[in-house]
Amino acid sequence: MTRFIAEIGSNHNGSLERALQLVSVAKSCGFDAVKVQVFDTDKMFRLGTITTAKHFPCPLEWIRNLHDLAQSLGMDFGATLFDVGTTKSGLIRHYMDFVKCSSYDVLRHDLIRALVATKKPLILSTGMATLDEVKAAATFIPAGATLMHTVSIYPCPPWKANLSRIARIRSMWTGPVGYSDHTVDADIVTRAVLTWGAVVVELHLDLEDCQGVETAHSAKPYEANIIIKDCSVDGDGTDHPTEEEQAERHWRCSPYDGMRPVK
Repeated sequence: MTRFIAEIGSNHNGSLERALQLVSVAKSCGFDAVKVQVFDTDKMFRLGTITTAKHFPCPLEWIRNLHDLAQSLGMDFGATLFDVGTTKSGLIRHYMDFVKCSSYDVLRHDLIRALVATKKPLILSTGMATLDEVKAAATFIPAGATLMHTVSIYPCPPWKANLSRIARIRSMWTGPVGYSDHTVDADIVTRAVLTWGAVVVELHLDLEDCQGVETAHSAKPYEANIIIKDCSVDGDGTDHPTEEEQAERHWRCSPYDGMRPVK
């Protein structure tokens, strides 16, 4: 079955209360894991190049609270990390179930090596990268790491999703291959899973109020719930009646007299 990760990103708007609410909502939508982004804008952007009001990192002091809530709800908790120093934090090493390298850092082989050194399951996004750049980054990661196809357009038009690239990545990587979505289009995500075989899906998540700063490329709870359910229509192939069928089994025809209910 496909694993679904809720990306909180900056949709907490700098509020721990909102971040905790997003974690709880992720569970109600059916996500298997929730993820945040831990970064320092001063270490990421050259002076004067961005408006920091639109970039809300997850402070390290929130990590334990968010982790504990996710764990209590039965979800894994992870983070995208953007600098080598943060990978060495005890909070990261103790409270993260997995770590991720963003598409913007595919060329940062030093960061990739530092993420590997945490010994946490690793996800590597491949937006904007050529396959040669992906191959170069992949030389530093373990075989069990997950490579994620994505298109770094926010939001991404459905016709730009380029889902067939999932197969291209799989042709050069023997480990898991997934899809990080920015289209918020149920048909696109469903095709990524059911047609192209993405085994991990990441969806940006916002609350129903649509007030998160990244809401334009984020699924709202009702959308996420539909997407996750749509992606499960193939089931797991289990060879027994579903729980919901049990009551109807009583009304099957008897093999002895053809009458219902069966006796």
